[in-house]
Amino acid sequence: MRFLSGLSGTDKEDMGLKYVLDELSILTGLGRERLNRLVFFDCKSQNALVRELENVKAIVSEYGSAEITGIANSLTMVKDLRKTVESIRSRALDQTELFELKCFLIISEDIRRQSNILVKRCNVTDIELCDTKAALDVLDFDGKMSMTFFIDSKLSKTLENARNEKAAIERKMHELSLAGNSEGVAELRKKRGLFAEAEAEEEAVVKNRLTEQLRPFADLIEFNLEVIGYLDILIAKANCAKRFGAVMPEITEETTVVITKAFNPYVCDILARAGKTFTPVSVELKRGTTVITGANMGGKSVSLKTFALNAALAMLGFFVFAEDMRLCVFDDISLIFDDGESVKKGLSSFGGQVIKLNNAVRKQKAGRNFFVADEFAGGTNPQEGRLIVKSVANYFNKRDCVAVMTTHFDDVITREIGHYSVVGLKNANMNELRKKLALNPASSLKLISEAMDYSLQKACYDENPPRDAFNICALLGAEEEITQRQSW
Repeated sequence: MRFLSGLSGTDKEDMGLKYVLDELSILTGLGRERLNRLVFFDCKSQNALVRELENVKAIVSEYGSAEITGIANSLTMVKDLRKTVESIRSRALDQTELFELKCFLIISEDIRRQSNILVKRCNVTDIELCDTKAALDVLDFDGKMSMTFFIDSKLSKTLENARNEKAAIERKMHELSLAGNSEGVAELRKKRGLFAEAEAEEEAVVKNRLTEQLRPFADLIEFNLEVIGYLDILIAKANCAKRFGAVMPEITEETTVVITKAFNPYVCDILARAGKTFTPVSVELKRGTTVITGANMGGKSVSLKTFALNAALAMLGFFVFAEDMRLCVFDDISLIFDDGESVKKGLSSFGGQVIKLNNAVRKQKAGRNFFVADEFAGGTNPQEGRLIVKSVANYFNKRDCVAVMTTHFDDVITREIGHYSVVGLKNANMNELRKKLALNPASSLKLISEAMDYSLQKACYDENPPRDAFNICALLGAEEEITQRQSW
């Protein structure tokens, strides 16, 4: 399994993964820390991925139950005590640490009880906490399970005597103070200091003894902290699925990605703020390479990012944003989007793409890869660019991978390569659209966008990219001499 950090921050943001992770309802510091070390399941951990998805399914089925609600409420009170647990092994805990540990043991006991009900009822795995009631008994002196803690005098006769003597002196000091005997008060203050010092020393002895009694439970408490972090993430995944209407992906042995009516919440949010809606996209990506063609403004890049987002979420054990999805397990995901980061580093956009391509090839040699490239070589010489894109498409088409690319170049797709095209303005009523543009030229881009069909359709291998670019130029009022189609 690989850490999520294998994807760049730009990649995570562009595809919408950062948006999804930021929207998760994480309730504990343990959950947030675990989120930071999320890993992609790979081919070797396929069984673990299936188990994770089944766990999310189980929690989704129980969402809103008394147990899930109770666990969520308890999680809001959990503190990250891993440093405290580590300290148990090497030194005596102070009173604050003992108080926080007692509170955690009470809360975790409640979580354990409710999670055990879920385990029996819906077969969810990996959420069973260890029984730490014996550790709680060390700190819960009166058995009241109260969220308070103090060093009780009953824990030590020496401590009890020191406190009694100190209290008696304090009462005497009060009497002398009322009588105006300042010298007597000063003398008693010295004696009180001696007993206060004895009290502090004995409290240290008691805290050390309590810590020693807790030390055998350190591993169990540490294990429970880890399980609680996982439970927090699991409930957050279920909450995400319920909130966005996500579905459980089907994991298959076949090298493929098949997704029906997929959407991207990040893009949906952006469109909603502009009063627009997202057009769900469907595609069947078979082993090898599939190329998507279509004019600018056709949504090819958004489609790619939607496929990449959902594949990444599936490999992270999340439900996916689609009506249905079936895919294999990948060892890695390689993304080549518009590379502004490479320009910042002093590389050309094409140079940055080539570096990412090299990384993708290296990853493919190490295992099964999901390769996603948006307009690769689109900014270079068209003749060379076409040949390079064709070579890249043919290279990945011979490998055990799923590769999907977008391009504007003609004659890139061979009979062996899959081909989809954006419907675009193909079915639009152009005369009606021209009338709308004439009446409201200031909203030209908005009106064209509304007329655009962003869905994908299968195309023949020898079908060249749509010529919507000329239509768009004409609709936006470019000179007729420019928009006339000519053979050069």
